[in-house]
Amino acid sequence: MSTLSLPQLLVPRWTRAARSITIQIKERWNAKGIIIDFLGDHPGGGNVVIATRADEHKGLGASGTAWGPLRSVPSSELSREERAVVEKLLAEGSTGRGPFSRIGWIEELLAWTSRELGLERSQLSDEAVQLNAAAADALVHISSTRGDGYWFKACGGSHPNERSITTTLARSCSGYVPAIVASHNKWNGWLMRDAGVPLSSSASMSDHAVEVIRRLGELQVATAPCVRELLLQGADDHRLPILREQISEILPSLEEAMCEPGEHIGARIDAGRLRRIADLIVEATQRLESIGIPDTLIHCDIGFENILAGPTGCVFIDWAHAGVGHPFITFENLCSQFAQDHEVRNLVPLLQGTYLRVWGDWLSVDRLREALTLAPLVALASLLCCRRDWLTGGQRQWPSFQSYARVMARQMDLAAQRIEGEGCKSVEGIGCESQRDKPEGPDSGSEIVNSAPFGSRFRTLTSPS
Repeated sequence: MSTLSLPQLLVPRWTRAARSITIQIKERWNAKGIIIDFLGDHPGGGNVVIATRADEHKGLGASGTAWGPLRSVPSSELSREERAVVEKLLAEGSTGRGPFSRIGWIEELLAWTSRELGLERSQLSDEAVQLNAAAADALVHISSTRGDGYWFKACGGSHPNERSITTTLARSCSGYVPAIVASHNKWNGWLMRDAGVPLSSSASMSDHAVEVIRRLGELQVATAPCVRELLLQGADDHRLPILREQISEILPSLEEAMCEPGEHIGARIDAGRLRRIADLIVEATQRLESIGIPDTLIHCDIGFENILAGPTGCVFIDWAHAGVGHPFITFENLCSQFAQDHEVRNLVPLLQGTYLRVWGDWLSVDRLREALTLAPLVALASLLCCRRDWLTGGQRQWPSFQSYARVMARQMDLAAQRIEGEGCKSVEGIGCESQRDKPEGPDSGSEIVNSAPFGSRFRTLTSPS
């Protein structure tokens, strides 16, 4: 029997693997594919199981591809463990790894959605768009023939607390997050109304910047009374006393990354300077505490992809990394991303003034501006603490993580210079982690994003649905 080689698909860097793979299957073989499961480690590449309609198999047999039995796939392309998972799927229709690692789950989702919306099944499009995929996680866009759209998200495997946190925000902060229309308890999922397009897709960022900052501040003020509830539901605790404890845990990883031999872009920061930065972080958190701004909800993965611009205003999404901490942390990270946009860069003083006005009933302008000065360094420290599992575990040896640590250390050095008054003349980008420098790690939630330097190759195993 001849040996078959699995088809390979290249997923470009910083793209959603699930979406990229399904698009390429449609383009290369004119087939609608639904991802059943990713096998092996990610996001560096590996095998992915795809289900297609039986009447679309003709296209999958063209362009130099051929059908063959699973036993013809060599062990060099499919490990024993992976083969066992696929054999179970073919024999039983499910791998047993999660609700979405089985044939037919997308049809079940569409049937459930139609019932919850009071629609006939025929009133929902069959062209559901799969953005994220995993055995127990999903993100799917569903359209109706009426022209409206919905998002279904499930996080049974990665961040199970996201559902309860999102539900709380939808109830107590209506209008600042998408409206939830139904919940699926068995899958730990929920159905949301489509609230707009990501800010990153907006034609003009400057049209939305002021509104985004104002609504962020309003959302945070509204969550100040809910801090205890959010913590009980699983929001990460990033309050300033916790941050002071965690920064000492991360410091050795920063020193290690800076001492790594080889060529690096940017200056090396010695251990003494890193310890001085850590001391400044502690001092900055203590000063922020003395100012008296209350803890609120913070978004530990804020970015333009997680802000939707719609007809009723902008809303904030993706609370897998929701936390409780100093509100200026999220503002600083978002404002610094605005500062990197050529259209919005000159609006940064206006954005700062807009945000401070939201807090004007709490403190004087002078005290708020003092907090604004301290925020960049503390925001960077908070970002590192959000990813402390990356920087304190075995992954800290990976080149991508060490590069990330060096980038963040240099940004903290700039922010520290600003506090010290040592002549840091430009602070654009301080307090912001660039998506280009951000490695993907195990806390990436249900979203599998490819972060390999030159893209990753995924081998596809296809099964009829």
